[in-house]
Amino acid sequence: MRALFRRVRDLFRRGAIAREFDEETAFHLSELERQHGERGAAPDEAKAAAIRDLGNLVRAREDLRAQAGFPTWDELANDFRYAWRGICRRPVLAFSVIGILMIGLGSAATIYGLVDAVFLRPLSVVRPQELFTIQSSAANRPNRVSRGTIHRLEDLLPADTVAAYSSSNSGTVRVGSGEAAQARMRLVNGHFFSTLGVPPVTGRTLGPGDDLVGQPTDVVVASYGWAQRTFGSAAAAVGREISLNRIPVTVVGVLPREFLGIAVGQPTDLWVPMTMQLRLRADLSASESGGDDRPNNPDWNREERISWVSVLLRARPGTPPLQPAVERAWRDQRDDLARAEDDPLQRDLVMHRTWSVFGAPGGESRFRSHFQSTGFILGAVVAIMLILVCANVSGLLLMRSMSRHREFGVRLAIGAGSFRVMRLSFFEAGILTAIGGAAGFALGAVLLPRAAELLAPGQVLAPALGAQAALLMGMLVLVTALLSAMAPALWISRVEPLAALSGNRGLGRAPVRLGRILVVAQFAIAVTLVAVAAALGSELERSLAADPGFNRDQVLTAIYDAPGAGFDGPAAFALVHRLHDLALNTPGVKAVGFAASGILTGSESDSGLYIRNPRARVQQRSFQHDTVMPGFFETVGIPVLAGRGFEDTDTTKSRPVALINAAFAREAYGDGNPIGQTIGYNMQPSKDDMTIVGVVADVHMNGVREKVPPIFYMPATQSDAPGLRFLAVRFEGSVAGVLPRVQAAIAQGEPGLVLTGWKTLQARMTEDVSATTATSQLAAIFGGCAMLLAGAGVAGSLGYLVVLRQRELALRIAIGAAPRHVLFSVLGDALRLAVLGIIVGLVVVWLVPRAPALQAELSGPMGPLPALLAAGVALGTAAVAGWLPARRASRVDPNLVLKSQ
Repeated sequence: MRALFRRVRDLFRRGAIAREFDEETAFHLSELERQHGERGAAPDEAKAAAIRDLGNLVRAREDLRAQAGFPTWDELANDFRYAWRGICRRPVLAFSVIGILMIGLGSAATIYGLVDAVFLRPLSVVRPQELFTIQSSAANRPNRVSRGTIHRLEDLLPADTVAAYSSSNSGTVRVGSGEAAQARMRLVNGHFFSTLGVPPVTGRTLGPGDDLVGQPTDVVVASYGWAQRTFGSAAAAVGREISLNRIPVTVVGVLPREFLGIAVGQPTDLWVPMTMQLRLRADLSASESGGDDRPNNPDWNREERISWVSVLLRARPGTPPLQPAVERAWRDQRDDLARAEDDPLQRDLVMHRTWSVFGAPGGESRFRSHFQSTGFILGAVVAIMLILVCANVSGLLLMRSMSRHREFGVRLAIGAGSFRVMRLSFFEAGILTAIGGAAGFALGAVLLPRAAELLAPGQVLAPALGAQAALLMGMLVLVTALLSAMAPALWISRVEPLAALSGNRGLGRAPVRLGRILVVAQFAIAVTLVAVAAALGSELERSLAADPGFNRDQVLTAIYDAPGAGFDGPAAFALVHRLHDLALNTPGVKAVGFAASGILTGSESDSGLYIRNPRARVQQRSFQHDTVMPGFFETVGIPVLAGRGFEDTDTTKSRPVALINAAFAREAYGDGNPIGQTIGYNMQPSKDDMTIVGVVADVHMNGVREKVPPIFYMPATQSDAPGLRFLAVRFEGSVAGVLPRVQAAIAQGEPGLVLTGWKTLQARMTEDVSATTATSQLAAIFGGCAMLLAGAGVAGSLGYLVVLRQRELALRIAIGAAPRHVLFSVLGDALRLAVLGIIVGLVVVWLVPRAPALQAELSGPMGPLPALLAAGVALGTAAVAGWLPARRASRVDPNLVLKSQ
């Protein structure tokens, strides 16, 4: 240990030790020189004799330096300095390698940041790994339960174990006499924040006393961002009274800045006690079962037959098993739902419905399932890109090592071991990869926010490259450096000093064959990526060009919240008529329509329906439905194919009627005439059964690329609570001229109503396919990068081939071969490699659409055009990349080459 401390101490005083050594040796030299002079030697002879007597001073100085430090680390430091100087002497090669690494590693960092933001990042709560959620065994059923089930869970489990919450919903907020605005709100139980472990940054959070059924308290908790936007700071928000859906409430606390909510990409502004559901008239997502024995309670906190609450459970150490508690709490709701079912089959399905518990450290999000195929495709593309990067960097470093064969021969000949020489290749690869990794990390940090906007429009992901991303990048750098240095190191291990000094590189054509295999593989991968990008782009073009069933260009749409603005029942109908008149009287507006769900809004409703026809193909199933006002179909341009549309005479006093789309007619009635047929919600016919009076065209209501579902429509004029929220305005002229006038007219006539999402149906179509558009664009970018890397591989492989064949090329030119023949020979070699890669790539392209991730993006097999486009791009890349080495080969000077050989 004392020797170690002495070495560490001397490591920092090497200069002083060297000066002491020089002084000591100078003294002894002078003494020895004096002694030889006294013996009669001449001055020059005395000095030479003194040096001989004293010995090898250089070796002594090096031995002393080794004792004053750590020799192994000194050797490594010297190797590092030598490798760095070698890199600086060849800046073109260094920048090429760093650029390739920056593209590959930057792409990896970008995609990792997206995947982390969507899938990996846990909630900003205490110990998120303890959080679990529940999933229903019933297909196509949302994972929601009644408030009664939540109360029973709270009784069965320890305190602060159950965090219950509703779906996210827009609320109309007004501060004082200011303008009305919308805020995203969630209703939560009193144990929500204590279960998650989210403390307030100021004020307090909601507690059990704020969530007593029958005794609602008018308080809310605000997010940090909303409080800052609305009041200027978190502290200024506490204690302020606001109007939420026309109900005065007080902000009692503000949450931390980092807690955005429990759903990925959807931050919540206001958190409200669940007991305020009835007073706020919130339009929440729910599954409702009604029975003839009694009407459902409008206060959902008191009704077992309405499932509207999702849940996160915390499994602390010592917490009882969650699964039995969930099943037991669900039992009473299950029995109540079964009693409401008249159909024995449906009753049996309810009785056999079970729940499973699974981990949910990242909360809940519908966006995850939408992003899954996109994330898989991009992840696979990045993995392929990294393989190409390693192959190209390895090839470039191998070329660099082979160009230094004489240098390595000298080093080996004077006693340097093969491992010492090999170590240089690892140092060079490590330095270049570290610089490329840092550049790639910086590039990823710049590209990540833009990629998130491109891939997830409308989602607030807040992606960032943190410590985990830096650790991953470090691991990628290490692996890339090792793989890239492997080929040069293996070549150095087989170098013979004498052969290297004579100009023999030692491996013959083995590197050429390996390089050609890598080039073919790179072209195959690049062709696949370009073809996939072209196929996705072609698929999008076909989807957007196809007839959606409605007027996409001349229809302007918006969403509004009537209950949130204080309009219920008759008042909501009166609001519809006022909005209709305000919009219709605006210059340029031709028609106005209203619907509950609307077109391409992300909102849809389903109900179990019975077909009252024993010869129908389907007797009972769940169908999508929408409620619309008369004139809606004419406004959005949906034609009525048979029968009639809805009319103002369809009221609550007339017989119930319905319209169905063509898909419904085909599925239920085949070639039969559906007009006059009846459908109903109950198992047995009743007075509420609806008569089909018309068939409308199929419409892509939920998604541009969806298979049109069977849908039935009901007139809002025959409902007491139609829930209309979708406004459609057909106009003429330009949208830029009509939109401001419509907005101004409605704002002046209804100042308390907030309308959002103003856009044409064409804009909604474009937004609906935005994720696929982004995937196609990124695949095209990555495909282009892969093609560039393949081109670099061609240039590197043929460049090495030209160096290896210099003697042969010189002889061919010397005996009369024209330079252009040599040029076309090398260029033809590049094109042959590209053709082989194209053939392999086309086989892969034929297999790619069978992958599940691409099946979700492609509606069928790829056509020939994407493959032909990819093949053409590959041939062009090969021609450009092969031109430089071919031109170099054609300019070989036979006199210089043969003379040097």
